[in-house]
Parts: sequence; structure tokens; C-alpha cells
Amino acid sequence: TFYFLIDSKRKRIDDFRYTTSERNGVCKYTIEPDIREDGMHSVEINCFYKGRKISILPKKIFGIDSILSTEILRFDEGNYHLYVKTGIFEEIIDEYISISDFSEDLISFSWNEEKYNYQLPLSLDAYRLDGKQWKALNEDLWIGDIRHDSVLDIFGTNINTIRIFGSDRKRIDEDIVVKDCGVYQQIAVGFLSTYRLTQDYLVITFRDANRDQKTIYCYNKCIWAGKNLEIAYDENTDTVDILPKYHGKGNVFFTIRDSSGDEIYRSGIVQNEEWETGFTLESFQKYHVAFYEKEKGLRLKKERLLRKFTCMVYAQKDFIGRSFRIPEIQYDTVVRGKLVTKSYKFTRVYVYFTEQKSENHFTAELYARTNNGAFMYDQINPVEVEVCGDVIGDTLELAITKDGDGLLLDKENHGIKNTMEDDDAVDIYSYLMDINGVKTF
Repeated sequence: TFYFLIDSKRKRIDDFRYTTSERNGVCKYTIEPDIREDGMHSVEINCFYKGRKISILPKKIFGIDSILSTEILRFDEGNYHLYVKTGIFEEIIDEYISISDFSEDLISFSWNEEKYNYQLPLSLDAYRLDGKQWKALNEDLWIGDIRHDSVLDIFGTNINTIRIFGSDRKRIDEDIVVKDCGVYQQIAVGFLSTYRLTQDYLVITFRDANRDQKTIYCYNKCIWAGKNLEIAYDENTDTVDILPKYHGKGNVFFTIRDSSGDEIYRSGIVQNEEWETGFTLESFQKYHVAFYEKEKGLRLKKERLLRKFTCMVYAQKDFIGRSFRIPEIQYDTVVRGKLVTKSYKFTRVYVYFTEQKSENHFTAELYARTNNGAFMYDQINPVEVEVCGDVIGDTLELAITKDGDGLLLDKENHGIKNTMEDDDAVDIYSYLMDINGVKTF
């Protein structure tokens, strides 16, 4: 004879609606307990056989939440807005959360003097290694943090396998099935160390129904991030700041060499995306900046090159007495009734800086190089020049005016009109200056 304990109240099987089915001598009961109230409940199933009580199902705790509503919105990488309304407790969760502070036990409550954690399968792009702090997926794994028995947790329920690719973009081994741990999935990752020497990095893709859902990068060595080197020049102190950007957690340093190849600076170990400050470099001189990783082990080659850059710093005060080519301008025109921005290429137009009026503001003269020498725009010189923004690549954006008015485009001569009076010509509103195209006037 079966009997049930539902929330500590004894029930017989005949108190419920149920169906039975038999297969291979085993009788299966499907029972519909009449439990409708939101909250925490318990169930226990026992039977009496030959006068003895036999436990069929030890006491289990479960919850019913008929009005559960969740919404999670990501407003930037690693930060979310969470809204939860539930029938188990009155409080509405409406707050901002960060992956770095997140725990799957974020929501807790008490019921009948017992404490519970409400684990919800939220749509978070997060992972953690060996049960430590959760991290956003854009935070890379480092092979040095992985032990032989390490496990990786990936938050979410829509994952069932992982697929791994090497830095050579080739697939490594077969897909691996993950372990379902409820609101997150888990996989052993100690085997990743076997690819430490053969791959620069590994791409771990988490998949469901043969589709890639989430991706994590695991770096085996430091790799430069991006294509450029970010340099900032301080006009007040005449010093240069350099920003390292790389993937990985190895020991990275850099050297600076002058145009003759002589080393003039060697840094200590630098941190990713932390400014290195206070270098004194001469304006408009070329330098070679090289980043290295100090390799561990018994290899003869202890320094591995990450990236090398050729760079030049530009102090505005050193613009004076120099000429720069203007390779491109922008202007507005009306096409089919709509205002459209267009670009126009120059090949022979230059700007010569004569005086600095204030920060970013100069007096200058314009000229065009011809086979007969310099053609001065004497009807509009001198002009006012404003530096707009920072050097991007090899160009710097300028605004050039005459007594506050924009200059005019001369398409016939592929240059600038040597007059401020022409009703048919369009105004030029932006100039790109080739910062490396320095010419002596």
C-alpha cells in the first residue's frame, strides 16, 4: 500500500488522479498531485510491504511559481539590468548587476524558517574556471591558470557540446558533451594544456543543435591585440605615454630604438591596457617600439617578439615652420534634394604653419606645388587653422577658414579657390593633413 506525505500531510494514492502502465513486469504510476499554491513544498512516498515501511521516494523539496517573470538586458559588456517578479516572495528584483559580482545564488529567500536560493537560467554571457569568480565571455582564458583537473562552467541551459579550434583555424578533435549542472553547464578542460606548444591560442565554442552559441578564447602565449599602437603626447611636460594592448598573462615588456637602431629605453614588465608614462621623445623623429614576451622554460630564446611599430610623436608647437600635404578634403553638396557629404582628393596642396595662437589654433599659409615652384594662395592667405582631434593613422583633421568663413573648392585646378568670392563653388568644411608628409617650405 502506497502513501504520500505532501507538505507533511498523509495522502493515499486514491486521493489523486493517476494512470498506470506496465512494461517488462514493472508497473509505472503517473500521479497528478493537487498542489496549486505558489511556494515551497515537500513530497515523500512510502509503502508498507509485509508489515514493513519501505521508502520509495525520500523527502524532496520543490517549488511552484505560477507568475515567475524574468527579464535581463545587457547594457554593456559584463553589466546587466535584472528584473524578476515571482509568486514565492513579494519583493520584486529590479537592479543592475555586474558579472564580476554575480553568483548563481544571487536571489535568496526564506520559507518556513528555511533559507533557499532561487537559481534562474538567465541569459548571461558568463563563465568561470574552477568555481571561482564569474567572468564575461570577452575576458580570455590563460593556459597558465588551467590545472590538470580544472573544470569550466558556462552559464545558461542552451548548451550541450563544445567544439575547439586552434589558432590555425583547424578543428581539434571531436565535439565534447558537457555536464548539465542546472543553470550552468560544466566540462573538464585540463586537456587544453596539451596544445600549449602547438597552438598560439584555442577557440572554444559552446554549441546547441549544431549551432555555435558562445565563444571563449584560451591563450597559450601573449598575442598583440589590434593593429596599432596607442601613443599620447603631453604638450605640457613634453613626455610620451604608451598603452600596451595584448591578450594573455605572460611577462611582456617593450623597447624603444631611435632611427639609427640604438636602444634608448627598455621597460619593466607591463600590464595590459595600463599606460606606461613619462618617456621623452623628440617630435617628428621616427622611433621603433617593439613588444616582447619573456618566455619560461629552458629554451635558448628567452624573448619572443609580439609586435613591432614604427612611430613618430607630434608636438603642436613644432608645427611652426613646417609644411604638410593636404591629401583629402570633405564638402557638402545637394544630390536629388538631399544633403550629401563627399570627399575630394588633392595631390599638390600644402599648409605651412606660421604661428600658434593657442592650443589647437594656428595661423598658416596655403600653397600648391607646381612644376614652376610654389603657387601661393595670396588672395586668401593668411588663414586660420584649427586642429580637430588626434592623429588617426597618418592623418590629422583640420578646419581651415578665412576670417571665420570656409574656403572654396576649385575642382578645375584640383585645389582651393584663390578667392572668397565665387557663388558656384562649394565650401570645404574638413581637411585631412598627412602628418608624415612634412615638406620644407
